[in-house]
Amino acid sequence: MPNPFPTRHARRRRSLALGIAGLLLPLFAGVQSSAAPPASASAGAGPPAGHLQLLGVGLSGAEFNDPRTGVENTDYIYPNTAELDYYSSIGMNVMRLVLSWERIQPIQDGPLDPHQLSRMDDLVNYGAAKGLKTVIDLHNYGYRDQDVSRHDGNLVGSPASPDSALANVWSRLATHYLKHPSVLFGLMNEPHVQTATQWASAAQAAINAIRATGATQEILVPGSYWTGAHSWTSSDNATVMGRITDPGHNMAFELHQYLDSDNSGTHNTVVSPTIGPERLADATAWAKAGGHRLILGEFGAASDSASLTALNNMLAYLQQHSDVWQGAIYFGGGPWMGTYMFNTDPVSGTNSDPAHGAQTPQAILLSRYAPGSKAQPARRNGQQQ
Repeated sequence: MPNPFPTRHARRRRSLALGIAGLLLPLFAGVQSSAAPPASASAGAGPPAGHLQLLGVGLSGAEFNDPRTGVENTDYIYPNTAELDYYSSIGMNVMRLVLSWERIQPIQDGPLDPHQLSRMDDLVNYGAAKGLKTVIDLHNYGYRDQDVSRHDGNLVGSPASPDSALANVWSRLATHYLKHPSVLFGLMNEPHVQTATQWASAAQAAINAIRATGATQEILVPGSYWTGAHSWTSSDNATVMGRITDPGHNMAFELHQYLDSDNSGTHNTVVSPTIGPERLADATAWAKAGGHRLILGEFGAASDSASLTALNNMLAYLQQHSDVWQGAIYFGGGPWMGTYMFNTDPVSGTNSDPAHGAQTPQAILLSRYAPGSKAQPARRNGQQQ
């Protein structure tokens, strides 16, 4: 099997944590779960007061490798319904479907690919029946028509891929999912080369295009500079992105935050037990002062005791500040995640029987914070949350 990870991901956690050996491992095991999952939350019930409205996992695979030449199930793969069953069973209520813009829309400003839409629709509909919302995530880092061998492409906002190109794909997606209330629109994963002003122009064009279709679903809007929570207020993201407007009045700013030394999520260590709350504090204060809604679109940690303590403290902080933090989406899972250090899919087994896979410690911890879960969250610094 070819390496599924594009060179453009070399900086990111996936290419460092995974290899072919991990991909050749079966996904789900015939090993009994180490902890019984809590009952799934009712699809129609909201979370209790003081709980996150949304909690779930990003499911990777459909963005792998060169989107212009890739063959499904050889170069890339969609998540499967067994995974959705599993995450629903442990109380999750949202999944982030990680996708490639070029696979969905092979020609810029052209029609959406019918096969890719069919694969997406299957998961959206199955997830909705299980009480899972779906974030449609364009995982393109602020680019279009990327050459994955060179980690470059046409920057969104450039003459080759102007703001109107992003608006076009989102207009088409919003039209397609107009009647699907379980869908959220994730404009772009981690733009980072554009200035905040340049990126805000593209984001505003996409928002306006979505609302022009009549779509009312929530839009998740990242900033530039990898949309890091730790740098949200120290960069111009806070000032510039704070001026974004949504005619539909249903948007959240999507921030990402990891707990390692350089905020990248490429290391299996954490800085300290309290690094999560510390890195989220300034963005949280900004949101409270400005009346903004936030969602943590990526975060993760390894399975050792120190990392789990830091992860728990981050989740407890988010829950404590759920007046501005609408939810959080852990990264991640997916059929080919194998031995990835942050993996939450049950490991070592068969896709047909995920309930008997070995639950990861991260998934067990996440389930305690799931909306509507009856499980008690772990303690943060000795205090029951």
